[in-house]
Amino acid sequence: ARSFVGALPAKDNLAVMTFDDRPVLRQDFGTDRDASLAAIDKYQAVGGTALYDALFESLTRLRSVQGRRVIVVLTDGRDENNPGTAPGSTHTLPQVEALLKDVGAMVFGIALGTNVDKVSIERVTQASGGEAYYPHDVSLLAGEYRRVLDNLRTGYRKNLDGLNHTFIEGSVTDRELVKKAVEGVDYIFHMA
Repeated sequence: ARSFVGALPAKDNLAVMTFDDRPVLRQDFGTDRDASLAAIDKYQAVGGTALYDALFESLTRLRSVQGRRVIVVLTDGRDENNPGTAPGSTHTLPQVEALLKDVGAMVFGIALGTNVDKVSIERVTQASGGEAYYPHDVSLLAGEYRRVLDNLRTGYRKNLDGLNHTFIEGSVTDRELVKKAVEGVDYIFHMA
């Protein structure tokens, strides 16, 4: 999540909401990336997963935002209480879907683990024009966040404006250029 925040254009507004038994707004919309990173660093997951409440609250907050509306949600993809015996949210998936249509936000779901509820995540992401990703391990999260960024920014060189990046134009068959290009690099976006 930290790398995702760092790669966003400085002008993009960002809010951070965490959720376990209930959603909590940790940082309201703004461009203060240090505050975003601090909010992420302070979060410790305990309890259940109020996924639908978190999505509903996020969509409600996005309703008043001008411009492109995007939600990136990291979850195990299961809306359930702490013991795993009942729903974790007071809102339902159909309520989230109805609000999603009204707000017009795009949702990218990153469902972590091997025991995820793909049906719920895909219903929300597909209805919004977003995408779902299913990393089985935490070590794969950075790659999934890069995929979200790539999905949001691909197609035009101007879409990279504002990102902290270096654009190198050349051929992937030029070994020396590729070697130089990847030296010390954390992320590579290839625009074919």
